[in-house]
Amino acid sequence: MKCKDAHGMMDTWIDGELSPDKRTVFEHHLTNCMDCSAQAEDLRRLTVLLGTRPPARPSAGLKKKTLSLFIEETGSRRVVPSWSSLSWGMYGAMTASVLIGLGVGCKLGTGWTYSQLLDQYSISGFLFSAGDLLSSWV
Repeated sequence: MKCKDAHGMMDTWIDGELSPDKRTVFEHHLTNCMDCSAQAEDLRRLTVLLGTRPPARPSAGLKKKTLSLFIEETGSRRVVPSWSSLSWGMYGAMTASVLIGLGVGCKLGTGWTYSQLLDQYSISGFLFSAGDLLSSWV
């Protein structure tokens, strides 16, 4: 194992997430490489130290300051428009896109295996999230 490979595995080793085979190879490298061994020990001590500290809390004024900067940048407190403010054209476009998406999904979905359906759900989840984000900007 090269030092570059060992550096990429240190966090995983510290978290105890290396497979037994990789762990054996990694720890063998640490016994032979003083630089990586020292770095791994420093990282282990830092992890233990950070684990004893309480989580950082933002200051009381951070939310207020962030919101005021947001309002200054956007010129509005309103982020997502209410459904009642959408035009009939937007309702129609959204309805049409849903119906087209359902039709295409049903057509493409016939005869798929289970793993292909899981991939499809991942893609549709992404597209749903993207559509939700886009509709929030309208």
